[in-house]
Amino acid sequence: MSLANQAFMMGFNDLKQSYMRYAFYTERDIEWLLQTFTWSAIRTKRLPLEIYNNFPMYKMPRRSVTADLAIISTNERVETAIELKYEPDHERGQKPNREIWPTKLQPSVVFWSGKGSVEKDISRVQEYVTKGICKTGISIFIDEGRRFRHRPAFVESKWVDWSVNSPRISKMSLLVAVFGNLEGLGPF
Repeated sequence: MSLANQAFMMGFNDLKQSYMRYAFYTERDIEWLLQTFTWSAIRTKRLPLEIYNNFPMYKMPRRSVTADLAIISTNERVETAIELKYEPDHERGQKPNREIWPTKLQPSVVFWSGKGSVEKDISRVQEYVTKGICKTGISIFIDEGRRFRHRPAFVESKWVDWSVNSPRISKMSLLVAVFGNLEGLGPF
């Protein structure tokens, strides 16, 4: 079993179990918590791994292309690269319990396709694996209010619905794509 995938799934399962205890506002909030939980799993299991955010995957003429999170081995080889996107529930921008300023949600926080989009994240992790930059590439789009759930999943990805029991969030889905070494991954 891939130790990096095992550590990731431990961190991801902790995120899933504790999701409703947190109020997330940006993608980085979720990245931070997933990184924290995964670090904890790495330390607890004494795995020969490390996890970093905005990790440089390869150089470009002006700057490096980075993964949101990367789990690396002690020889500094990227084992698992993770790209995340996050769309908060738009109900959180409505009175009387508004938590996010409405204009931050309009028309949406993420783009479905094009530069910097959900689709681009999926193609990026696939490219990391295809080019041999990492063994496993994972793209996860967290769609808190299911604003994008009506759209068909991209090739090589699938929708996963999470059951939610919260007055703050009524429904939630994830769009997940995984490439390369699938050992120890899932279910999401």
